Amino acid sequence: MHRRWGRETGSRRVSRCAWFVLAAACTATSTERAPEVVAAGPEAIAVSPGAADASVTELSWADWARAHTHDVWLEYSLDDAPLGWYLDRWRVEPAERPTTLVVERETRVRAYFANELSQTRLRAVARFDLEQRGRLTSFEHFVDQDGVESTKVLRVADGRWRVFVGDENGRVEREGPSGEVDDLLDSIRAYFDWIEHAPAVGERRTYAWLDLHEPILRPTTTAEYLERLEGDPSVSHRLRVEELGLVGECDLDAAGQIVRGVGPAGVRVERCGPEIAERRLEDPPEFDRLSQLPVDVDFGESDDVDRLVLEFSQLGGAVWPETARQRVLLVGEDRVVVQTRRGVEEPPRELSTEERERYTRCDHRFDCDAPAIRRLATRAVAGKSTPRSRIRALLDATRRELTGSGAANASRASAVLERGRGDCTEFTLLFIAPARANGLPARELAGIVWTGPGSRAFGWHAWAAVHDGQRWVEVDPVFGQLPVDATHVATELDFGSGAPVPLLSNLVVRVLRFD
Repeated sequence: MHRRWGRETGSRRVSRCAWFVLAAACTATSTERAPEVVAAGPEAIAVSPGAADASVTELSWADWARAHTHDVWLEYSLDDAPLGWYLDRWRVEPAERPTTLVVERETRVRAYFANELSQTRLRAVARFDLEQRGRLTSFEHFVDQDGVESTKVLRVADGRWRVFVGDENGRVEREGPSGEVDDLLDSIRAYFDWIEHAPAVGERRTYAWLDLHEPILRPTTTAEYLERLEGDPSVSHRLRVEELGLVGECDLDAAGQIVRGVGPAGVRVERCGPEIAERRLEDPPEFDRLSQLPVDVDFGESDDVDRLVLEFSQLGGAVWPETARQRVLLVGEDRVVVQTRRGVEEPPRELSTEERERYTRCDHRFDCDAPAIRRLATRAVAGKSTPRSRIRALLDATRRELTGSGAANASRASAVLERGRGDCTEFTLLFIAPARANGLPARELAGIVWTGPGSRAFGWHAWAAVHDGQRWVEVDPVFGQLPVDATHVATELDFGSGAPVPLLSNLVVRVLRFD
């Protein structure tokens, strides 16, 4: 039962990510100059380079901000089942003589994963100084995932932008890497000017996420202007948006605000009022189906599979990586054949200084310098003298500390340890952080895994790779596998690096061979 739980719910993190793609991208602003705010999404603001239109400067900053104040509510749904809502609110302060533009975005979602209710609230607030050409003065990002709260604050310190991360009580516990953020609001104006003057059909814009963890830019999003809409006074423009390999379309009003749209796997967004938005939270649906990839055969226990050959189609931008145990046998226009084998080891290779530093680093997720994580790391490997024995000990310790749960979100290893529950994402967090604390380079992988006998399906999953001093070894903290079995098919060898991540319901898979 534990095995089935982990394999069925391992995709929650990736699936939830898809909920926000359409709303974040379609409420996006576009630009032709400097960076520009595309969306204050769950963990980021999106930006894009370019050259601004001269008409952007026709209004004063205060007049422009006053003309663009709004409250836009959107409801999420899947197959007519409510998922939650999204709010985009702009206001100026004070109203009589505006000196500050406040941009607030909030998302609430509720759904069942493996019969457990999971709830997420995300809130972002950005403030811009209208007397200083709209310069960004602060950004705060708040997350509550199943009762685990975290706060990130972007602010100026010593003349440079820095990110500060807070724990559940809001205390600043760590200062993030330095970064630069310039003139974001100037670019928002360029976007609105672009939309209001109707771009040419086929015109495209490429965007990057401004990751608040660094902050750095990650170019991942493309918007294409499809057509100017006639006949419906509520909509004027249609865009296609692609984010991390996921594609959606949305209709905008004359001011560039989203009215409705369809995203990956049929997730829909539509303009609504606050009363309707709140009602969308009253009957949360089962969301597991976005995590499932059905097949027409049942090959029983995954431990019995030595070799597996799968054909994927409807790829949606996904790219399958290769390792010693995972090979891409064929690549077509919209299909790929992947083979995985059990027991095939990577060739010996020492890590470079840069790689070792990267994969032993303590950061906002793998907080290996947290006292509780260090205690666990020391206790787990006591008496173990070889890298392999320490890896096994860390896997066993992770499984002792955590109980499987589909509704126990946590974005930091120390929070996972404190809660004592989680799915594959949390298991992987709690394995990697103590591994790094012990000087073992470790990274997170994402992909699919067989969900068990009788299921006839693969599901999204997360696991880890750790370097034992000679080679990378893939391990599964949920199932205690060292190394992983042949039904682990990786789509991402370093999860979070920005490579396209497919959504399972967009894919079609066929089992060509197993033995």
